[in-house]
Amino acid sequence: MADKLEANIRKISGGGIVAEHVPLPRPEAAVAPTIAKDHNTIKTALVPFACWRANDMRFEFESSFVLPEIQEEVGALKELIDRHTLTDSQGQPKHRPALTVFGHADPTGSDDFNKMLSGRRAQAIYGMLIRKVELWEDLYSNPLGNDKWEPKAIRIMQTTLGQPISEKPSASTRKTLFRAYMDHVCTIRDETGAPVVDGKGLPVQLELKSTDFLASGGDSGGKGDFQGCSEFNPILMFSQQENARFSDPKNKSERDKENASNRRVVIFLFRPGVRINAGAWPCPRAKEGVAACKKRFWSDAAKRRSFQEKRREFRDTRDTFACRFYHRLSSNSPCERGLVSFEIRLYDLMGRAIGQAPFELKVGLRKPIRGTASDDGSVIAQDLELPNRVLIDWGFPPEKDQKPDLVFNLDMFLTHENLTKEDEARQKLHNLGYPRTNRLSSNVEAFQSDHGHLANPPLSANGQLDDRTLELIRSVHQSCEDDLRNNPPTESGP
Repeated sequence: MADKLEANIRKISGGGIVAEHVPLPRPEAAVAPTIAKDHNTIKTALVPFACWRANDMRFEFESSFVLPEIQEEVGALKELIDRHTLTDSQGQPKHRPALTVFGHADPTGSDDFNKMLSGRRAQAIYGMLIRKVELWEDLYSNPLGNDKWEPKAIRIMQTTLGQPISEKPSASTRKTLFRAYMDHVCTIRDETGAPVVDGKGLPVQLELKSTDFLASGGDSGGKGDFQGCSEFNPILMFSQQENARFSDPKNKSERDKENASNRRVVIFLFRPGVRINAGAWPCPRAKEGVAACKKRFWSDAAKRRSFQEKRREFRDTRDTFACRFYHRLSSNSPCERGLVSFEIRLYDLMGRAIGQAPFELKVGLRKPIRGTASDDGSVIAQDLELPNRVLIDWGFPPEKDQKPDLVFNLDMFLTHENLTKEDEARQKLHNLGYPRTNRLSSNVEAFQSDHGHLANPPLSANGQLDDRTLELIRSVHQSCEDDLRNNPPTESGP
């Protein structure tokens, strides 16, 4: 099945995915003559044929504000829509695919809060695509928890557009700012980042109308066009053991990172011309509570939403979605079959992070991913299914006009579930630069020597893999400090 899904993927980027679904067989219809006046009607099922997904990294954390980097995914969405738009005899667009937007949160916190936040993200995407600045003004004027657009979101928009930074702009200024920013992030760009222009020399943009959505904008609250699913449809559920560990506040950052794949916005595309009656759509409005959602739950929804003995992923177990309506829409979708992101930080032989490091990442049989790490040496990569291992080559930033020299390489382990503590330690120490070809006790001793001072009380370099040493290995592996070989303070120090 994975091979079939891979063949339908149009684009995988750092922040999302665009894909066409595996075609479903057409239902058979038996037809027979009759002398009566009775008749039967064949009704086509509402089944999406393609999907678009924006990952959590395209939003401010715990916020509905859309970051400028979403340009890449917007360009891919326009290409997908154009590919399936029906045209008239003159080649002009006649019917676009019908869209609907779903926002999703991770299974942390309250259902009601996550319903509102996931709905706000869906509203932000919908408003951006149809340029309805009033929907962004609503998000700005009505903060929810940490989802506050003032001042950070305003500053990001002003900086992106090259405008002077101003605090709390007026309503009329915000309207102009929101529209200009929407146009900016929806401008299609080529591989160099330059705007693509049409025959008249104007920038090409993706701008839809409310009538391009399933309910055609017929409901003032967006019913049928955009909605939030709260935390009811995660693609990943932790095991009981993982959930217990992540419940400790000190592990919140790790939990948030592991949960990133659950925080997403998905758009489903339906055949051109299809429309629905908003009143008959089962999903509640983005601003409504969860009661209507729960009416569509599976009978075993409580079990599906519980943390069980083993970690579960939708692509494997198909039992992590509580809503049967959403399950039916998405079960054939590559966008919901385990697309995850993973982050790798690149270091030199002394354990110091290399900012702007050139790299080449090989994931399975896919075409190598080439690029440049961020200023702190981080590489964020995306794949349809998280592989167990990847091969990465990297080096130092080249001089001007020089070809990158990838002097380092590492065969990295990315998943560490269901392992003995010895195997987990081998893999994580290997990723930290202690080769798995060495004896485990030697690597443990070297790690204790390098990092033992971080524990309280400090660890002695005895080569024994006890529980405290394993916890420190996990902590260092997760934290990815600027200097992995930081030396302990000396007794003669200040």
